[in-house]
Amino acid sequence: MYPVLRYPRSQAPVLREDFVGFIPITDQSSENLANVILQRCDELNLDMTKCVGQGYYGAANMAGHLSGVQQELEKLIPRQEYIHCASHRLNLTLSNVMSFQQYATVLELLVKL
Repeated sequence: MYPVLRYPRSQAPVLREDFVGFIPITDQSSENLANVILQRCDELNLDMTKCVGQGYYGAANMAGHLSGVQQELEKLIPRQEYIHCASHRLNLTLSNVMSFQQYATVLELLVKL
């Protein structure tokens, strides 16, 4: 999983987008994915009561309105809205690139910068 936080800067009406790391996933159930997201947000000391939105690609375990991650998080944060993420193709591209060790090493070095 490649979570990205999108938020407005308080100094100006500028939208920031920050990549917050690679998270290895072994259990792709919506409950586990929601817990992984909440755990990462907790590690970053984010107040999830201030979350107003979430965006994922359209897979049922992420976007399902009955049992997807968006529904799991909506139970805890009722005021947030789900928005389909059109940049999912970037996620798929990164997943494929990371399967090649030489590219994975370069990306890991870039993240450390």
